[in-house]
Amino acid sequence: MHGTSCTYAQNFLYFCAIFSCWIRELFQVFENGMCYEFVPGETLTLDDVRDEHISRLIIRNFVKLHCVYRTSGGGERQVFNPFKKMSSFLELVPKAFEDEEKQRKFMEYYPNPEIFAQEIEILKEHLTGFDIQSPKVFCHNDLLCANILYDKEKDCVNFIDFEYAGLNHQAYDLANHFNEFAGVEECDYSRFPSREYQISWLTYYLKCWNKVHNGDSDGGADDDVEVTDQQVESLYVVVNKFTLVSHLLWILWTLIQAEHSEIDFDFLRYGKLRFDEYNRRKHELLAMTVPSP
Repeated sequence: MHGTSCTYAQNFLYFCAIFSCWIRELFQVFENGMCYEFVPGETLTLDDVRDEHISRLIIRNFVKLHCVYRTSGGGERQVFNPFKKMSSFLELVPKAFEDEEKQRKFMEYYPNPEIFAQEIEILKEHLTGFDIQSPKVFCHNDLLCANILYDKEKDCVNFIDFEYAGLNHQAYDLANHFNEFAGVEECDYSRFPSREYQISWLTYYLKCWNKVHNGDSDGGADDDVEVTDQQVESLYVVVNKFTLVSHLLWILWTLIQAEHSEIDFDFLRYGKLRFDEYNRRKHELLAMTVPSP
C-alpha cells in the first residue's frame, strides 16, 4: 500500500484498536468522521453528571480511554495539540460576518479581536512549564454531557462522538469535562465544580489510574491504592490551568460556527459567556502553583 491507501489503513487499524475497548464494531473511517455501530443509552443531564455513582462510571471510562495511549500507530493525524488547533481555528475565524447583526455582536463582544493570538501565546508559554505534570494520553477532547450515554440495563456509561479525539494532555481532557458542567443551552458557570468536588473526583480518578498502572486492568479503585495529597493537589492545579485552554479553543470554535453553522443557536452569545469566564478566572489560575513533592 502506498500514499493515501497506506495512511487510510493505518488510521482504520488505529481506530479499530481504540474502539475495541468501547464497541463491538467499527464500520468505516473517513477523512472527516467515522461510522460505528449503534450505542444504546440515554444522554446525561447536568444533574446526572454530578451524581456520585454515575460520575464514578465516567471516571472509570476516562481511565480506560486514557490508557489507550499505549496503542501504536495513528501518526500525526491522531495528535490533538490544543495550541495548534486554536491557531488553525483562528485562521478560520471570519474577518467580518455576512450577517449585520452578528457583526454588530462580534464587535461588541470582542472589540479587540487581535487579543486571541496574544492569549494563545500567553497560555502556550505558561503551560509549557507544566507539560511534564500532565502525560499525553488518548483523549476524547469534547466530553460534554451530550457525548456521554448511560445504559441503565448494564449500569454503564459510554462515550460517543470522537470527532476531536487524539493524543493530548491528560489534564486537558479532565479540564474540558469540568468546564462542560456549566451546560451549553443554558450555560451557567456557577455550576462549575467546586474545589471540594474536584478533589474528590480527581482522587478517585488517580486511584483508578494508579491501579491500572499497577497491573490491574479492571481499573476499579480500592483502599489499597495509594494516592497522596500532593498527587491530587498537583493534578487539581494543572487541570484548572487547562480549563483556560479549553475555554479559548471553544470560543474560537463558536466564532467559526456563528458564520457557517445552520443550527439555530446563538454561538456568539455562548462564546461570550465562555470569554467572560476565561477573563474572570485567568489571573487566578495562572498564579496557581504545583505543590512541591
